This record gives sequence, C-alpha cells and structure tokens, in this order.
Amino acid sequence: RVINKDLSGNIILDERIEETNSNKRSFIFFGLGTSYKPGKNLELYANFSQNYRAINFNDIRVNVGSLKVDENLKDESGYNADLGIRGRAGAHFDFDISIYHLSYNDRIGTILKKEPNPVFNGLVERVIRFRTNIADAKIYGIESLLQYRLMDWLAPQSEWDISVYSNISFTRATYEAEELNALDGNKVELVPPFLFRGGLQASWRSAFLSIQYSYTASHFSDASNATWTPSAIEGIIPSYQVVDLSTRYQFKMLELEFGINNLMNAKYFTRRATGYPGPGIIPSQGRNYYVTLGVKI
Repeated sequence: RVINKDLSGNIILDERIEETNSNKRSFIFFGLGTSYKPGKNLELYANFSQNYRAINFNDIRVNVGSLKVDENLKDESGYNADLGIRGRAGAHFDFDISIYHLSYNDRIGTILKKEPNPVFNGLVERVIRFRTNIADAKIYGIESLLQYRLMDWLAPQSEWDISVYSNISFTRATYEAEELNALDGNKVELVPPFLFRGGLQASWRSAFLSIQYSYTASHFSDASNATWTPSAIEGIIPSYQVVDLSTRYQFKMLELEFGINNLMNAKYFTRRATGYPGPGIIPSQGRNYYVTLGVKI
C-alpha cells in the first residue's frame, strides 16, 4: 500500500498494489580444490569455486519511505579463488598464508538517486536511496595466521603451555562500474582494508587464560563512499580496537569461566542502520562481564 501526503498531512494518494512474482532458477556449481605436500610439515593448496546468491524477500520488499528497490533487481554471481601455503617451521612455529580473489558480479547495494517528488506533483525532485545491482566488485587480499608456542622452546618439560598468535589480512575491494561512472573505482562498502587479531593463550594444568587484541581499519558503509550525510545512514565507519579477556578453570566435575569483553571500554560502532533501532549508527556494547558455571556429569 502506498500513501502519499502533502505538507499539511492530507492524503493525496492512497493506492493498494497486489502482485505475484515467480523467479525459477536452475544451475550447476563448479568447484575444484587441490593440495600438495612436498614434506611432512608443509602443504601447498589452491581452490576455485563459483558463487551464486539469489535475491530474497528482504532484498525486494522494504517498508522505508526513503528507500526504493529496482524492479529489475537480478541475482548475484561470481567466483572466488585462493592459493596458499601452510605448515610448521621447526617445532614451535605454525603458519598459514594465502592470497585470494573474489569476483562479485551484479553486487546488490544502495545508491542515492534523484526522482520527481510526488508531493509536489513531480515539479521538483527529491533524493532517495535506491537498491539495485550497482556494479561488479573485485576483491583481492592476502591473509596470514601465525602461532608460536613459547613454552615448547623455553621449557619443553614445563606444565605451562603459552603461545602467541596473530591473524593479519590486507584487502583491496573496488567497484568496476561501466554504467555508473560515479561509482567506478569506489571502495566496496563494509570491507575493511586492514584487519589485525593478535593475542596470548596460556594454560597450566586445569587453568586457562586468553587475551586478544583486535584492530579494524576505517571503511565505508555504502557504495557512494560518502564520508558524512545528515541522516547518518551513510558515512565512514571509523577504525576501532577492542581487547577481550577470558579465563577458565576446571575442578573435577565443575568448570568455572569468567571473561571481560571490551576490556578497555572502547566506544565504536560497526554498522549504520536504515531503520529501527536507527536510523544512524548502532553503538557497540561497552565493557561487559560474564561468569559461567558448568557441571560435567
């Protein structure tokens, strides 16, 4: 149902629209994975797979007045490939390093578009948010997972087990838009160019401790790469860093776990909502604690 009102609140259009749509699909996916082990502690691997994402009800039906959906919205397709090496160097160091490429064709996204304003009988224009297949996205990256077991090196016979680890990724994600020149070369939304996760894990007999630091670089929330808008729906998502701590102790049948999420009480957000509980930024939780008591029978 479409209801338009004038500036005085009088209804100038009250229209009910009924429709039935059907979109049948039939396809075959192709994928190939292979690996080679030149030694006991080393493995080379490669993978290729076609991707497909069908449009769903949430893509084509919205209840937000400032958002419209392209009636010709199409399914998304593409492929992803990766090439990597993993294994162990010496007796204490584990690694997994890979490069990857994701080709994302006809990516569904939202852009700002002008259209005649029905309130003024089309005499003036208004800016709306328009959901459509905006462009093809090309995403390249490199990711590594490294772990070093300290106690295996310092004191092999100790009951302590201490290790440090890091997970690092660099990503370049851009649009190739022949039809929408304003988007050509823009960064793909919600894809941080740099991610880092690092931490320490320690255990002694039945006690366990883990502390992790994570950093996410700033990135855009929409394809237009707007840095700021009055509605706060589009704009930059600033970089943020979070520290989490967790401990666990087991005594016979009992297991006690305690943790602190966002140890440093960082203030940040990870998304911008178009509707409830927005519109605008959705703040993440501040410092919070949890305690869990378990019984194994």
